[in-house]
Amino acid sequence: MEFVHIRYEKIKGNFCLLKQQYYNISNENVQLRGELEQSIISSKKLSKETQIPFSEKRNKEMLGEKELVIELWETLYLNIRTKIWLHRCNEVIEEEKKKGITKRDKKLYNENKRKKDESEVEKNEIHDILVEKIVILIGTSYNNTWDID
Repeated sequence: MEFVHIRYEKIKGNFCLLKQQYYNISNENVQLRGELEQSIISSKKLSKETQIPFSEKRNKEMLGEKELVIELWETLYLNIRTKIWLHRCNEVIEEEKKKGITKRDKKLYNENKRKKDESEVEKNEIHDILVEKIVILIGTSYNNTWDID
């Protein structure tokens, strides 16, 4: 029984310490909240007072930032172009020279490819014309031929 009583007193003492720490933290939170509110109010007042001169200054800064962004973009673009793109183009040119591919070969290839594309378009146009003629002969819409009643 004595052991239980000592343990109870110890727990009660720890509880009192925790309760005191809680009150201290609560008071600190109230103080911090008040200081925060005051700083917010004063920062709003300060921003209103400096808004007009600041906006003029900001416009000048934005122009400077825009020029800086353009300069950076040009620099980065040139770096990418020279280090990656032109390097890759040179590699392709070397491979074409090894394989014996000339500009004339490329031109003929592109012309043949374009002719194939044009013939595909012509085939599709001819198909559409034939479908229209069949619809006229049958007398019903092409879309309605698949309806099942």
